[in-house]
Amino acid sequence: MGDNQDLEEWATSVDLDSATVVVLKEEGFTNLELLRHLTADHVTENLQKSKRLPLAQCLALKSAIKMFANESSAGLETAKSSEVADSRHEPTTDHLTASAALGEEGNPFRILKVGSDSDPDLIQLKSAERNGVTVEYLDSPGLFDTRKGPEAVATAIAKSVAGMYPGLHALIYIIEIGQYTEEDEGKYNRLLELFDKNLARYTIVLFTSGGRFSRVKKVEDMLANAPESLKRVLSACQNRYVDFSDGVVTEVFVLMQKVRELVAANGGKPYTCPKYFHIGEAMEEEVRKKMAKVEKQHLQSKQYVQELEANAKQAEEAVAREKEEFEKKEQARQKEMKELEAQRTAQLESLKHQLEQQQMSEERRRQKTEAFLKKLEEDRRQQMREMEEERKWEQENLNGKEEEMNTMIESRMEEERKLREEMARAHDEEMTALRERIVDGQEPSFLDYVMTPFVQLIEGVCTLMTELASDFGGD
Repeated sequence: MGDNQDLEEWATSVDLDSATVVVLKEEGFTNLELLRHLTADHVTENLQKSKRLPLAQCLALKSAIKMFANESSAGLETAKSSEVADSRHEPTTDHLTASAALGEEGNPFRILKVGSDSDPDLIQLKSAERNGVTVEYLDSPGLFDTRKGPEAVATAIAKSVAGMYPGLHALIYIIEIGQYTEEDEGKYNRLLELFDKNLARYTIVLFTSGGRFSRVKKVEDMLANAPESLKRVLSACQNRYVDFSDGVVTEVFVLMQKVRELVAANGGKPYTCPKYFHIGEAMEEEVRKKMAKVEKQHLQSKQYVQELEANAKQAEEAVAREKEEFEKKEQARQKEMKELEAQRTAQLESLKHQLEQQQMSEERRRQKTEAFLKKLEEDRRQQMREMEEERKWEQENLNGKEEEMNTMIESRMEEERKLREEMARAHDEEMTALRERIVDGQEPSFLDYVMTPFVQLIEGVCTLMTELASDFGGD
């Protein structure tokens, strides 16, 4: 079901209709991975010449698979360059922190970091770029601060969800080696209650030594005698962890490789929590308001695209009429050829009959018959040449109009692509700016609006977790 949905969403994004998707599936291209093997030549030979797809859809498909191939190649080269660069890193100072590690590796992932001892009131959204690829990470220690009331927790959640919109790819849970307690487990369980159990599927535990790299045991040694509370947390996140206690840069690569594996295991889909969908909806609404101004700025481009579309449609209709007219003329020519052939046959029979009536030698009749046949053949060839020249001229004229139509369609598609890219870039820039303002606390009215629906929910969770902690302490 996921493969079908991904294929259909991709098709919609590149202006392919549902009928084209059906044909692709019939040809065996049932997912995006298989589609990587499709080429423009295959489209021409198997879909365009056989007229299984309309010409416009064939052109759209060729353009789409070309972009798809370019994106795949770019992604592969970026990954290779990044891995080669990482393989050359030498161990550095023992004071390399988890925050620095997340910022050093370039990956197109959104990562939420919790469990650190940072200022709980400080929520920071950062990004790092290498080889043109960006990784965004959000440090949100406030999510683990049990001293805060429901409103402060709600603020931390709203900022975290907004900062990671449209969803996080990995939750990095930082644990100091040898310091994990049942109280820490309770904080993690509260986080799962505030969101949902699916968050564990996106969790990676990152073990640090709290700056004491040279005096701690290895993680493997510590895990052999780990408390049950830590074992339960590791079990919940399927034992995904990274040993960051040595503080060397090579661990950055290990961490990001673990993130890549996690993203792949989740099908590339980021984590979202249904409880907080309204935050994303409100953000999209805010961006839509901003985009109204952007759309006005792009109105001229949009009108130009509409004009190209109208011209292409007119050209397509004209070519269709020309084709219909050409086919009619071709049928008329074929009919005329048959009629002329019938006339020549009748004339030959008439000549034979006349010669039989006349008194002349057999040799004389043969000579007259051959002369007549020669003239008929010359006439036939002349008529064929004239018809062929007429057909050739009409075919060249039709081909020229088809090429002109194809150029118009390709121009329209290219302009549409540019406009979509410009609008998508403008949307992303507006959304990024909004996310940063929300995280930095520069959108108080927005935070108040989105927090209202779930403050009571969070209050209930906080109360429940406090009672559980009190009961445990009493025991």
